[in-house]
Amino acid sequence: MLKKTREAAMGIAVMVLVVFIAGTCAVKVHSAGGNDNHRAAVAAARPVETITLATGKDINHIYPMLIGEFMKKNPDIKVIYSELPFSTDDQHNILATKFSAEDTGYDVVSLDQVWTAEFAEAGWLEPLNRYFPRQQWKNYFDWAIKAVTYKDNIYAVPKVVDAG
Repeated sequence: MLKKTREAAMGIAVMVLVVFIAGTCAVKVHSAGGNDNHRAAVAAARPVETITLATGKDINHIYPMLIGEFMKKNPDIKVIYSELPFSTDDQHNILATKFSAEDTGYDVVSLDQVWTAEFAEAGWLEPLNRYFPRQQWKNYFDWAIKAVTYKDNIYAVPKVVDAG
């Protein structure tokens, strides 16, 4: 039971982190109620979850600020930021190597949508359906959702959409 509760808490934390960092929609994190001091006291009594985020080169130097804001709003979650190289080929090689070696060092990764099927088929990604329900999909372009969906499971939250 504890494992299931921890998995659910981690899953929710991961989704909140992904959506918060993506900046694509506003998220209000459910709290225990009361004022900020009360919430801080409640959070201090809980064990801290640590999440490691891996993403490509932060050329705008925005991730430390976003992660800081996220951790301020979620004091029971610590985020460790791991910056990958700028090249998506290098990112792919690093992630594929780590995942194929069953390295569990990353909890949240930013990945190119074209890797979704490959990574999902290999079992390297967790389906996010229970954390990212269909009613939230309407906030994104249909094609962006399709790009991160494989065999009726969604494996990522669209963060950046581009064409070209």
